[in-house]
Amino acid sequence: MATGVLSQFQRLLFNSDRRVSRATMAALLVAAAALVAVAIAVLGPALAVMLGFGLIAAVLVLRSAQWGLVFVIFVACLLPFAAMPFRLGFKPTFLDIALAALVFVWAVGLITGQERRFVGSPMGLAVAIFLFLVVFSFALGSSNAQPSVTTIRRFAEVVGGVLMFFVVVNIVREQAD
Repeated sequence: MATGVLSQFQRLLFNSDRRVSRATMAALLVAAAALVAVAIAVLGPALAVMLGFGLIAAVLVLRSAQWGLVFVIFVACLLPFAAMPFRLGFKPTFLDIALAALVFVWAVGLITGQERRFVGSPMGLAVAIFLFLVVFSFALGSSNAQPSVTTIRRFAEVVGGVLMFFVVVNIVREQAD
């Protein structure tokens, strides 16, 4: 159903009759302006702008893991300790979210076949063994004591940081990258 609506919208937007395409573009711009006005009225101008930038960043990250790497570097340089204004048992930082999104998009690309090959490195085996030891140690340690939310968060950050090695090796393949 969504593809039918989208194809109908594309037919209207790219219609050979200029009046139809201009009317469709005008309706699209009016709807976008109304959406922006509602966002500013409800959230305030600062939050509406941040939401807009966040949505653009999310779309770019979901399209390409290279954009995800750019945003991880951007967040690590400019906002390394900035946290989200809500709690999920803990307050996730922007860096946690950017790192998780990057690893997720890269892993989904590998699983779905969009990324054709997994590139290894001479250090890959040592890093994989280290990752296995980290997970094994956490599993054994959690059987002795119940891990706190902070401990689980720190563990996830370490695993995400170690997985960044494989992500960077597979994304940055050439000197131009």
